[in-house]
Amino acid sequence: MKELEPGTIQLKEFTDKMYHYTARVLRVIDCETIEVEVSLGMKTKREEVIRLWGIKVSKAKSKSKKEQEKEEQAKGAVYRLLDGKTIYIQTQRDTTAIYRAMVWIRQKGVLVCVNEQLVRDGFVEPGNEYMKGVKKMAAEEIED
Repeated sequence: MKELEPGTIQLKEFTDKMYHYTARVLRVIDCETIEVEVSLGMKTKREEVIRLWGIKVSKAKSKSKKEQEKEEQAKGAVYRLLDGKTIYIQTQRDTTAIYRAMVWIRQKGVLVCVNEQLVRDGFVEPGNEYMKGVKKMAAEEIED
């Protein structure tokens, strides 16, 4: 079997897990928030706004020009990667009733984690829960 790059998995590995959905990106709201149409199966679809899980974005009302530019670059990257595309999501609802998701896109026959790619490419900083999630996902992959 071909060795995969970090942050990638085979599509079959992804679809065999529960609480993983296929979705279509309807709109990129900002660098951490997207609106999607989630396929729940049996011809049932639902529109949801989800946040990319594990990404830290400044919530300050008055951001420096540098922070604003970095956020615009990150939004542009999210737009280029996701807008109008079919994605694969692993969701979890947080305490504020917002869905957070690890988002995957298909590239060259494997799924690439967008959350990880944005961190790795320097567009965003990893959030506090980011490394916990990466370790948890790695443990799930090992169990299979």
